[in-house]
Amino acid sequence: MLLRTTRDGDACAVELGGEIDLYNSSSVNLEFEMILSGTPPPTVLSLDLSQVTFMDSMGLGVLLSAHRRADAVRCRFAISAMSPVIEALLEMSGLTERLAGTSDATT
Repeated sequence: MLLRTTRDGDACAVELGGEIDLYNSSSVNLEFEMILSGTPPPTVLSLDLSQVTFMDSMGLGVLLSAHRRADAVRCRFAISAMSPVIEALLEMSGLTERLAGTSDATT
């Protein structure tokens, strides 16, 4: 699994790759917790999921949890890139608009 985080000013980018599933979703969740509990938290959290080859319900749960936490700290959550696997998964689960759109708690 690839998990790379970069911070540029008040924006944070997370690049994920490989499989996001029961076995490694806790490390991804922990990374989001650390990012969003920072002082100050980022104003933008951008996810690059273009290299994700598989994601199960645990991975979706991590994304939903990160989305909620981002809203709570007024951080815009955005998926900047998706693999075809993730596009299909979000479409089938009915979460495309919620997760692939942007979230801005300040509006």
